[in-house]
Amino acid sequence: ELVAIYTGKAILTDVDLPLSLNPIRSEVQYGTYTIKLSLREFGLMHFLAFRAQQKLIAYPDYKSGIDDYNAHLKTLKDNAPQGNIAHPYHRLQASEDHSDIRKILNLIKDKIKQCSPGCSPLARCLPERGRLSLEYPAKLITLNP
Repeated sequence: ELVAIYTGKAILTDVDLPLSLNPIRSEVQYGTYTIKLSLREFGLMHFLAFRAQQKLIAYPDYKSGIDDYNAHLKTLKDNAPQGNIAHPYHRLQASEDHSDIRKILNLIKDKIKQCSPGCSPLARCLPERGRLSLEYPAKLITLNP
C-alpha cells in the first residue's frame, strides 16, 4: 500500500459511510442519502460493489472487465427468486460493448452529483480512466438479496 501511495497509484478516498444496495428498489443507500438508479445502473453498481466487497483487484480498463461484468449480471439473473417474476434481476441485460460501461458510469455519476454535495465522496470512489473498480472499504458495503 505504501508503494502504491508513493507512486501515485493508490486511490485515496475519504468515505466512512455505509454503502447498501437494494435491488427491489434499484437504490443505493450512501449513509443517509438514497440514490435511485435505473436497472442497468444498478447492475453495474452491484458488480462494482461486489468486487470491492470481495477485495478483488481493479481492471486496468473497461474492456478488460466486460466479460466478468456480463457474467455477474447473468449470475444475478440466474439466482433471482424464481417465485417472484417481478424481481428486477429477471430483467437484467448484458452489455454488448465495453463503451456501455462508460455511458452507464456517467449516468451514475450524474445521479450521485444531483443527490447532494454530501455524496461527492462516493462519486470519487467510482471508476475513472485507467481502472474499473469501486474504491470503497469492503467492511462498509452491504449487498441486499
